[in-house]
Amino acid sequence: MISQKMIVFWILLTSTTAMIAFRQIQIPQQIEMSEEKEVWQGLNFAPPENVETTLATLKRLKLWGEPEMTEQAKAGKGATTASGSAANATNKPVISWQLVGIIQQGQQRYVLLLDNTTQKISTHYVTNKLPDEANLIAIHDDAIEIKREEKVEILRLYQ
Repeated sequence: MISQKMIVFWILLTSTTAMIAFRQIQIPQQIEMSEEKEVWQGLNFAPPENVETTLATLKRLKLWGEPEMTEQAKAGKGATTASGSAANATNKPVISWQLVGIIQQGQQRYVLLLDNTTQKISTHYVTNKLPDEANLIAIHDDAIEIKREEKVEILRLYQ
């Protein structure tokens, strides 16, 4: 069996090792640094200057292909009457803008909206009012949530 001397020896050895290790660990001092010396500054990107030409280039290249229409949608498109379009207008109001992009700078996200009448692109953050008085609730990776007439809608970027 293990003798008492060996047990005492191992206890003393481990406690001595622990004390030496504890003395070797240095607790860092918190030093105040000036902003010039601070390494972890956030990146500040200038907003894109010419978004319209970038959007035109993306539309021209058709990176995501042409939208596919089913036969039923093609047949329904030709058969739409004035009363049918009026019924659609009462159920779902026409949006006067188009979602063209979602940008993230740091933790802040904002959306790029193209106004269909003026062909100008504007940026909007969460909780901003959109051009047709809808509220922007949330911005996701490829979609936004808006609230119009007490209904929440999800608009996808690539649809």
